[in-house]
Amino acid sequence: MALLCHPDIHAIAVSWDRLLGRHQRVLESRLAKLGIPSPPEEFVRYLLSCLGSYNARRNNSDQISPAVERTAIESYEARNQSVEFRCECCGYHFREEDMSSRRLAISEECGLSCAEFIDPRRSEDIVKPISSPGSKDRCYTKLELDHVVPQSSLGWASEDNVRVLCRFCNSGKDCYMRPMEAYSVILKNSLAATYRDISEIGRTLVTTVATLRSCDMGCSFAELKETLS
Repeated sequence: MALLCHPDIHAIAVSWDRLLGRHQRVLESRLAKLGIPSPPEEFVRYLLSCLGSYNARRNNSDQISPAVERTAIESYEARNQSVEFRCECCGYHFREEDMSSRRLAISEECGLSCAEFIDPRRSEDIVKPISSPGSKDRCYTKLELDHVVPQSSLGWASEDNVRVLCRFCNSGKDCYMRPMEAYSVILKNSLAATYRDISEIGRTLVTTVATLRSCDMGCSFAELKETLS
């Protein structure tokens, strides 16, 4: 991801239309100058897909097409080996009210099962609120489609870069592939142990919990406290 943000590499995305088919040759030349003279073909194709998607998105406000949205939901069972429709980060069930009518219809066609109620552990989890403090409309249980490689890091909007997350976990990623990727493990654990009042911490705690849960460290405060002790 740092390589994609390098000025010499990012410039390829900005001037994509002017390269006229020379994209791979130019990319390989600039990689060589950065000390990567013979990159694997698969790696080069990956970088080109990221860089090319930036140009395609600049004039496209609809980041995820209905076709990609459908494919992401239809392939959920294959990715997770389960028909229980859950967030692919924290594992909590989605309810029907967590989805738009279109997404609900697709999930029903695929035989995915939703929960009738919010999991009691989710309701009692003090470090993972159901809604944003002071904003009833900001419900963190809502289903969102997440770019694994984020849009801000030139991530592409196709089915191989999209997964299903709840709004809480998706908001915790910010501009990284994994929640709180930019912070050290020590900082993550320090924040988790220090902050206990969710009204005071906002996105910091959201990011912390999403990170710990994605690392299979548990998502409830009790599990977190036991892990850190």
